[in-house]
Amino acid sequence: MGAISLFLFKQGSRNSYNNNRRDKDFLSNYKKLFGMRLPHQDTINDLLRVLDPLTLEEFKTSMVRELIEKKVFHKWHLLGKYHVVAIDGTGVNSYTEKHCDKCLTKTSKSGKQAWFHNVLEAKLVLPNGLSISLGTEWIENDSSEYDKQDCELKAFDRLSEGW
Repeated sequence: MGAISLFLFKQGSRNSYNNNRRDKDFLSNYKKLFGMRLPHQDTINDLLRVLDPLTLEEFKTSMVRELIEKKVFHKWHLLGKYHVVAIDGTGVNSYTEKHCDKCLTKTSKSGKQAWFHNVLEAKLVLPNGLSISLGTEWIENDSSEYDKQDCELKAFDRLSEGW
């Protein structure tokens, strides 16, 4: 809940959250909302760094499944019965040097090379502006040069296998 609250409270950064956590009202409100002590964001970050990504995906899936089963999103169904899902690729990291074997790479027209990591994200989209992640698949490329369409299609195949 500490990690989720960072976004719920629209904190701009972990640092901003940590500064606000010193406020007595902030602490009190967190305790009232979640019934637990307010964790430090550095502690949450340390945990997330060692947690298996598959465990996080499973946790996310179980949370969303619970919300759907409880019909939390029912009033926002398209035509009274459909969930709206958007699927698109997005960048998550970029580097000036290759930092791992899974880095994607592209070369600009000027010849400058960049290394990066992208994901394909499936999101439940609600008309009130809220979007909720349903699944994330890392985009990987067999060749050395990044081919956006090819990579996203392959990632979509992997992402959709679990559905």
